[in-house]
Amino acid sequence: MSIKNLRIKKGLSQEQLAELSNLSSRTIQRIEKDNKASCESLTAIAKVFEIEVNELENIMNKKNINSDEVKASKKEDKSFFLYLKSSTKTFKFLIINIFLIVLNLSTNSENLWFPYILIGWGFFHFYKRFIEYTEYKNLK
Repeated sequence: MSIKNLRIKKGLSQEQLAELSNLSSRTIQRIEKDNKASCESLTAIAKVFEIEVNELENIMNKKNINSDEVKASKKEDKSFFLYLKSSTKTFKFLIINIFLIVLNLSTNSENLWFPYILIGWGFFHFYKRFIEYTEYKNLK
């Protein structure tokens, strides 16, 4: 259940809930959309629904877990290469190696040392990302 479900169950519109809780209707819309609220907003909404604030927080957290599960299931469908593509660590790996290639070629193009770093670090980088990917897939 979510705040929206509680509101609908009680037969209230967003505007009515906003009026009863002394919040703006935009705040109610944002809370229902993002599922995040300040302590003051939670207290005001909990009074309207005649429940404790921690009960309302639990309702909101259950909604967050469900949305996280949906996001996780979408991620689960990713192939390893899509997982790599979305990894910030892979992006950093590529940027640093491009910088090292440019540095090596601009300072001493006769003595190429960047392939050693690229291959050595690359092997461990992609191995670690593969382990992360398989562990993530096994969790689901």
